[in-house]
Amino acid sequence: MTKPKLAVLVGSYVAVAYLGYEASIWHSKISSSPMSVSHYRTTGDVVKAEGSWKKVGGHDMITPEPNTARIRCDTYEGQCTMDEAQVGEIAPGFRQLQLLETVQYRIISRDGGILVAQAGDSSGAAFSSHDVTLRISVDDKSVTRTWHGKRMAKFLGEKDVDLTSEWLEETLQ
Repeated sequence: MTKPKLAVLVGSYVAVAYLGYEASIWHSKISSSPMSVSHYRTTGDVVKAEGSWKKVGGHDMITPEPNTARIRCDTYEGQCTMDEAQVGEIAPGFRQLQLLETVQYRIISRDGGILVAQAGDSSGAAFSSHDVTLRISVDDKSVTRTWHGKRMAKFLGEKDVDLTSEWLEETLQ
């Protein structure tokens, strides 16, 4: 029998998404796929990683759990894409699946077996609120993501917003 990657009970219907979750229909357990990092050279030069983000440090930011992420980097194109999902409890006993928007990363370096990429919006520009950096080490089978807040001038036409004290470091497990 094949298990769905993600099953969440919504009323009497089961919603299924393929991003790495397994869940029982009775909500007794939700777990993400095991962490993996791989490098394929037969289909170009592709680095893949998947797992669940765990917070290892930070200030004024959280990592929602459970969550899952799937990352694919094409080093020839100089781009990475990351798909994410998280499950949150909207009321006692009721959980909601959130499929987050795909995030594009631009590979900024690849030295000593470590790939470093910077997140950007759909046009390729850096995010206005935070710098987000992804580091993948194929040799060590490790993935980290760091967030650093920025100062935003005239946020929503109002006043300057200072997010420079916010930071978060996560590791894929």
